[in-house]
Amino acid sequence: MISILLVDDNRDICQGIKLALSVNPKYRVVGECCDGSEVLNFIRKSEQIDLILMDISMPKMDGITATREVLQKYPSTKVIFLTMHDQDLYMSSVKKSGAKNLILKSAPIEELFDAIDQAVSELD
Repeated sequence: MISILLVDDNRDICQGIKLALSVNPKYRVVGECCDGSEVLNFIRKSEQIDLILMDISMPKMDGITATREVLQKYPSTKVIFLTMHDQDLYMSSVKKSGAKNLILKSAPIEELFDAIDQAVSELD
């Protein structure tokens, strides 16, 4: 089972993603955070997290900064960015951060499932 942490400052987005992921028995959402600083606190106190679905634009600490810090401390954790922003605008920052992928929030859920499976295939 793949343990997933959801990170988005919009609770409705988190709930929608959580509901979508719940239809697939191989995914388990282990928590939700509203910004990057919460992610760092959550990870430090929690069990192993396989993957983080992270928004880019958030208050306090953005997703790119949080990803760099997470991967520096927990390099086996995988990160996929979820955003409403144009992918081309952020792709360079995404690659530099160490995230595995960037998916638009408007993308079909199957695209998100594929991105998750591809990112965690490195864990096996």
